[in-house]
Amino acid sequence: MTTTLETRKPFAYQAAKFALWAPVTVFFIGLVFRGAMENAQESGDQGTLKAIGWIMISLGITLELTAAGLAIYALAAVRRLGAKGLLVRSIIGLALALIFLVSMTSLWMTPQITHLRRTLVGNWKANATAPDGRSVTMLMGLRANGSASWETQGNEIDFKTTGDWQVSQTAKGLYLLTYQIQKSTPKDLPVDKLTWGIGQLNATRAGLVERGADGKMVTVTYERVAD
Repeated sequence: MTTTLETRKPFAYQAAKFALWAPVTVFFIGLVFRGAMENAQESGDQGTLKAIGWIMISLGITLELTAAGLAIYALAAVRRLGAKGLLVRSIIGLALALIFLVSMTSLWMTPQITHLRRTLVGNWKANATAPDGRSVTMLMGLRANGSASWETQGNEIDFKTTGDWQVSQTAKGLYLLTYQIQKSTPKDLPVDKLTWGIGQLNATRAGLVERGADGKMVTVTYERVAD
């Protein structure tokens, strides 16, 4: 009776193949999620946008870390098994994995901040009620060059200010709109910086979260107005 044993290639060859094809897989993952992210951006759903982004980045980093490890494993086997089928695949796979890993640290944060900045540029108006029941109008102008203006109408003392603005992200993943006041009328404005959390945001409406007079967080809805 003759027994035929199937000869299997060492695992290093499979590792080299995985390292080579992992970047391609990550690329297609990005394409799959791209449409969903664009829809979330258009609707201003920051929660969904953040969730999709974290899923995409997490999958990509996991695959590329695995690919880098397997590429190193395959390279280590070259001396024992020879370069054919291992060396080129492993080097390309490792190089692409490292490029992806380095770039992914900014691929998530930078596009989101850039998108928020572009959407926020323009003139905005909000109506609110002061603690004494007075109706107050707030006007905010955000320019693409980073300059800004903010004023109130209807307060006991109305303020007109100019300054600079920027969008940033906290360690907890929250996006903030910060307005640094440079000049104000009258000059005795009690603060020199205003900070809002960015809630729902789209082309016509911005929900900015701030701390109210009672210490609770409230969302003030700004509507876009013509320049």
